[in-house]
Amino acid sequence: MRALKEFRSKAYGLPDLLPWAALVDNGIVLNKNGSLMAGFYYTGPDLDSSTNAELAAMSNRINSALSMGDGWVLNCDAIRIPAPGYAPEGSFPDRTTRLIDAVRRVRFESADAGYTSRFVLTLTFFPPPDAATKMGDFLIDGEDKGSPGSNNLQRFKERIKEIQGRLSGFLKIRRMEDHVDENTGEIINSEILQYLEYCVSFRNRPFRLSMVPMYLDAVLGRHELITGFNPQIGNLHIAALAIEGFPAMSSPGILDFLSRLPVSYRWSNRFIYLDPQDAEKQLNRYRSRWSQKRKSALNVVRESQGGQATHINIHADQQTNDTVVAMAEASSGEVRFGYYTSVILLAHESEKVVLDIARDVQKVIENHGFGVRIEDVNAVEALMGAMPGNTYANVRRPLIHTLNLAHLLPFTNVWAGPDENACPFYPPHSPVLMRANTEG
Repeated sequence: MRALKEFRSKAYGLPDLLPWAALVDNGIVLNKNGSLMAGFYYTGPDLDSSTNAELAAMSNRINSALSMGDGWVLNCDAIRIPAPGYAPEGSFPDRTTRLIDAVRRVRFESADAGYTSRFVLTLTFFPPPDAATKMGDFLIDGEDKGSPGSNNLQRFKERIKEIQGRLSGFLKIRRMEDHVDENTGEIINSEILQYLEYCVSFRNRPFRLSMVPMYLDAVLGRHELITGFNPQIGNLHIAALAIEGFPAMSSPGILDFLSRLPVSYRWSNRFIYLDPQDAEKQLNRYRSRWSQKRKSALNVVRESQGGQATHINIHADQQTNDTVVAMAEASSGEVRFGYYTSVILLAHESEKVVLDIARDVQKVIENHGFGVRIEDVNAVEALMGAMPGNTYANVRRPLIHTLNLAHLLPFTNVWAGPDENACPFYPPHSPVLMRANTEG
C-alpha cells in the first residue's frame, strides 16, 4: 500500500484557528471550548446632542448592566462602512425638478464619501464544570433536572435576556436571530453567522446554513489565510492597530472620535471578566510590586538599623495607593475588573494602501493622547483575538474596571438619520427626501 503521510500536512489552517463549532439555538453559537455565544445589534445616543450629565448617567447604567463575573467575555465592535449613496433616479413632474436633482446628485457624488457606523455586542459564557453543576443539583430539590448541556443553554438564554432588558433602557438593542423558511424549515439567513462571516472575510452577505448547522469553523474559515507581518485573507491585506497607553483619567465617549474617521474599519473591544476575589489577587500583586519600588535597598537597610529613609519614590507611592483603592472597589462590588484588549482592523486589496491608512489612523489616535502601534510580529494573533468567542489570543494583562470600560466602549454614535422614508403616505422603501453632510 502506498504511504500517503508525505501528502498530509499537519500545519494549521484558518478553520483550526477559529473558535466556532455549531449553531445550537436561535442565534446562539456553541464554541469548540464549550462556551456559548450570542450577539446583539445596538445603537447609542448621539454624543453631540447629549449633555455631560446624561453621558455620566448612561455610563453608570452600563456599568451596572454589564456587571458579570468570571466565565463571561464581552466583545463590542464598531464597524465603519461607506454610507449609502445618492438615491436612485425617480420620476419627476417636469424637466426643471429633474435637472435640480441631477445637479444635487453630481455635487453629492463629487464630494468625499460619507461613512456610517454599525455596532455589535457579543456575549460569551463559559458554563461551570460538570462537577460544580452536579453539586448544585444535589443541594437543590424540586427542580426538573435535565442534562447539563440543556440546563446551561437555558441559563445562558435567561441571562442574556436579562442583560438585554437592562441595556434597552438607554440603547436601541435587538438580538441577532435566525430567519427560517416557513415551508422548508431551513435557515435562509443567520444574522450571527452573517456577522461572523464578516469578521473573517470583511464582506457582508446573507448566510444560508444547511440543515445540520455544524462545523462552523470549516464553513466560515474556507478563505485562504496568508500569515506574516501583514496577514492576508483572500485578496485583502490586513493591518491591525493595537490601542494601549490609556490616559490617567477616563470620561464618557473618550474614544468617540473613532466614529468620525473617514475610513472603513472594524474596531474590536474584548473584555474578559474576573470575579472580585480573582481581581483582588491580581491587584494585590501589583500593589506588592509598586510597594517594593517605594524605597531603595539602601533606605530599607537604613530603616532596619534605626535610621530614616532619605527619599521615597513618589510615583511608586501614588501607584501603590491607587492599587489599594482599586482593591477596595473590587471588594465592594461596585465595579468588576477584567482584561481589556482593543484592536482596529483595516482591510484593502493593496498592501501599500492599507499601511498608509493605518499610519493616518495611528496619527489621529496619538493626537488624542492614546498610545497605538501597528502590529507586525503579533499581527495574526491580534487578528484572531478580535474574533468573537476567541478568549485566548492577544490578551492584554493590565486590569481595568467596568466603569472605565463604559467610557471606552463605542456606546455613543453620530446620528446619520434613517435610510428610508417611513412616511405612510409614500410607498414602502421610499428614499429619504434629502441627503446632507452635517456635524454638531
